[in-house]
Amino acid sequence: MLCNGRLTHKSRRGPPTGGCHTVLRAEVHAVRTIPDLKVDGLEYFERWWQRARARRRLPPITAIDPTVFPKALPTIFLLDGETVETLRVRLAGTFYRELYNREVTGEYLADLIPFADRPDIYAEYQACLREGRPAYHDGTVTWRGQGAELAFRRILLPFGDSGKVQRIMGFAEFKMDS
Repeated sequence: MLCNGRLTHKSRRGPPTGGCHTVLRAEVHAVRTIPDLKVDGLEYFERWWQRARARRRLPPITAIDPTVFPKALPTIFLLDGETVETLRVRLAGTFYRELYNREVTGEYLADLIPFADRPDIYAEYQACLREGRPAYHDGTVTWRGQGAELAFRRILLPFGDSGKVQRIMGFAEFKMDS
């Protein structure tokens, strides 16, 4: 979590507690389709996921190929794990290195997001894992290292073999608040 422009963490596998943290405000929705927004990227990713899924409950992990989305690579991330507590960053675009002021590949998601303070975001990841359907998030984050408020929209897309979620691909769009 962010603390005076630097990220800190409190726990390796559970939700962090105490300390200073990122200011987040958001509306979270687990959805079957993306809300009608003027954000083509999120809608594109949801349609792509539906096509990759075909008639299966989930698209297979082998369907993931981030190079298919070269313009989106800076804000794509992949998470491996079967519970929120075990989700680890497998791949994170370059924007996340800037946001967190370090490389986050290999880190636990719980070390990056203050779940103790944000049970709604925890529930979003949990719903994506348990229900095997996309989850949408619309909110803001304070990028303290830059002193800027960033608005963002994000989609989480579940993938797995044998109908069990094993990987989440996320895509986010960020913009500076005016």
